[in-house]
Amino acid sequence: GKQWYQRRVRGVQPSAATSSNVTPPPPVAHVPPDSVVLNEIGTRLRATSQDLAGMLSWLEGEIGSISGHTSQMVDHHVAAVDHIANVTDQSIQSMYSLLSRSSEIQEQLVKVEMMSAHLKSIVKYLERLEGTVKTFKLPTNGS
Repeated sequence: GKQWYQRRVRGVQPSAATSSNVTPPPPVAHVPPDSVVLNEIGTRLRATSQDLAGMLSWLEGEIGSISGHTSQMVDHHVAAVDHIANVTDQSIQSMYSLLSRSSEIQEQLVKVEMMSAHLKSIVKYLERLEGTVKTFKLPTNGS
């Protein structure tokens, strides 16, 4: 193709009138053979495949790291919830114990109030008895 073009161009002699208007044809770009193009495509595909494999490996590592951190956070939260549940259970048990003790104290207080009422009646009785004793005169020998 190139030789034919060169022969054709040599055979045409420009006229004096058109010689200034004639521009030389553009150079023909070199096209590599199909095997070279396929080799280049194969090389680029292998490089891209290696890049993608590296990216995938990095992503797997990051996902594993995220999973590990998430697992640790979940473990910490579970431990915190367990601790709060234990403290809450202890608080509830303490409240029930205090309520029970309060009931016992209330019962004892009722008994104390009853005893106090009895003591008041005993004091009144003793005061009356004392008044009676003071007014009572023992007989003397001379009377």
